[in-house]
Amino acid sequence: MMATARLGAAACGLLLAVAGAASAQVAPRNPVTIQFSSDAAAPEQAIVRQLFSDFLRTRPETRVETALVDLNGDRVAEIVVRIRHPNTCAADACHTAALRYDGTRWKVVFERRTRTLATAEIPSRLLTVASGMRELVVDGRERWNFNANGYYPLLESVGEVFQPTEPASAAAAEVARVALADSLGARWATKPEPRSIRFTQAEIDVGAAGGRKAVMVQAEHPMVCGQVIGCPVALLVPDGGGWRAAMIGTSPGLSAVLPSSTGGYRDIAMVDADGYRTFQYDSRARAYRVTATTYSSPVTPAP
Repeated sequence: MMATARLGAAACGLLLAVAGAASAQVAPRNPVTIQFSSDAAAPEQAIVRQLFSDFLRTRPETRVETALVDLNGDRVAEIVVRIRHPNTCAADACHTAALRYDGTRWKVVFERRTRTLATAEIPSRLLTVASGMRELVVDGRERWNFNANGYYPLLESVGEVFQPTEPASAAAAEVARVALADSLGARWATKPEPRSIRFTQAEIDVGAAGGRKAVMVQAEHPMVCGQVIGCPVALLVPDGGGWRAAMIGTSPGLSAVLPSSTGGYRDIAMVDADGYRTFQYDSRARAYRVTATTYSSPVTPAP
């Protein structure tokens, strides 16, 4: 935070959209860790406590931590807040938000459960869309950049990015078609004939036994895809000499294999309209389940 920074007066609403299809991970440039304070007398604390008053009123034990950070060098500070409460934390990762003022009200331009949050220099390839806003770095690795609507995560900083683009094998396409029909039921039955749907795939290494790769299969057709939600996808894992559907969902296209593993399989990050969802393998159910999101959701509640 600059010593001369004052509370901010420029904003845009929250809209997360993942970008960056390159799989090579690039380290943040000159990151500076944000230092939070729980000083109730700080002027930004009054603003934050008013904004989150409904949550705080019924949870007086909540710890509110704030910082003033000039994110674009205009000598006008934004507010960064961390809310520490059992409902908003998982281990030491707690709900963290960046707020900007648009002249009439404060708006959220970033939210994520974090252990640490840092600012970093903007990559040169993103200078135009970033509008001079500094990059945000979550837990020393995950990079978020600004566009006209808010901060969005760069999937390339999360894991190994992949996208189904190759024609799917006949065997994988058939398993995916049946799995999607079983999952979507009547909705799928009203869609076009299977022969008119294009199935594409991407091979990914999820650490399956025997060293065989899994495949993410995507069903492409105007009647089954949406501009916001994307297209139906099925993650197929090796099962004997064939395939077994371990995940059904929808995605605009980009996903990533994460470094972490659960139940013997690598975790998966899948893009959606608001950011991305983290899937972990449930060995009892023999399927992937959504365990976290980068935004407020039933599995990742926010105040």
